[in-house]
Amino acid sequence: MKRLWALLTTLTLLCGCSLIPSFSPQDPAELREKLSLALLENHFEKASNILTQLLRSHEAGSEDSLLQGELRQRLNDFEGAARHYDKALSQVQGEERNFLRHRLGTLFLLNLGQEEKVLPLMDHLGKGPARRTDLEALMLLKHGDARKALVHLNTIINTPLPKSLAAEILYHAALAYWQLHAYKECSEMLYKALGLSNDSILLNYQIEILWRKLEVDRKNNSGRNALKKRHDR
Repeated sequence: MKRLWALLTTLTLLCGCSLIPSFSPQDPAELREKLSLALLENHFEKASNILTQLLRSHEAGSEDSLLQGELRQRLNDFEGAARHYDKALSQVQGEERNFLRHRLGTLFLLNLGQEEKVLPLMDHLGKGPARRTDLEALMLLKHGDARKALVHLNTIINTPLPKSLAAEILYHAALAYWQLHAYKECSEMLYKALGLSNDSILLNYQIEILWRKLEVDRKNNSGRNALKKRHDR
């Protein structure tokens, strides 16, 4: 009797288990979307947790390496960002490689000051393409020659380009105008860049930072002008 009861109990448990729904790992695409949203909202701890889930859910690919790089860059870990972008570069083919070369080149110039690492990337981009011209302009900007940088940027700023690239170029033009204290033109470039940046995590953040600097400079400039007028009376 005891054996029969034990057998019935076991069968009941087995049947019960078959009725319990099986939970598959969360869809990587859904996790990437949540991660991007967390980054846009500056919820970095949440983004890190989602990233951990994402990397556990499947074998990491280029999209995941890119998101890891963007998270590191938002946390100002530029060396870490470069490592992840470089890994993503090794995982892709075609035009995506040029996108990542440009991303790395921009990072090396604007954040790491490693100009020597940009030249090999530019060689792979070839002569003439907008991404190469943009990096050449950033090199000039880093050397303090904002006027020459704008000459370069103006050759590509009105050409048909992917929205994300056009927005980056406009942002770099805004940087050049800001360096020249041409605040009106800087503001115009930022407005145009915002209109094209869509949900670009990094670019929207960079635009926001420059906008804050622009507002501070405008206030300081306005204050200096007011003092000058009083002094001239």
